Amino acid sequence: MHERLYVYFKPSADDAAAWRTPWLEAAQQLARDAPGLHLECLQRADAGAVTWMEVYGGLPLPQLRLASQTMAEALSALKAQRHHEVFSPLGAFAAGASPASRWTSASK
Repeated sequence: MHERLYVYFKPSADDAAAWRTPWLEAAQQLARDAPGLHLECLQRADAGAVTWMEVYGGLPLPQLRLASQTMAEALSALKAQRHHEVFSPLGAFAAGASPASRWTSASK
């Protein structure tokens, strides 16, 4: 299992609305350029702003960092500082699996 890279930033509510389509276009291009990349963007409303969280996975960490840099360059006109966090998977729950096999180890 690969590590995941989380990148969060806080555009203003107006910027978030204006940047939704450019983000989607950049993500689609990145997905074409980096086969195997899993990329999603989550949003949370905050007071007067929003928080966007990009989640990168599916590739080794150096490639995820490159993908994040590519997205940052595509969105460089969006003036929001990007913060990076890396998490390693501990396991995953599989619905419907027997109790003994519900968790898979990242060390397998």
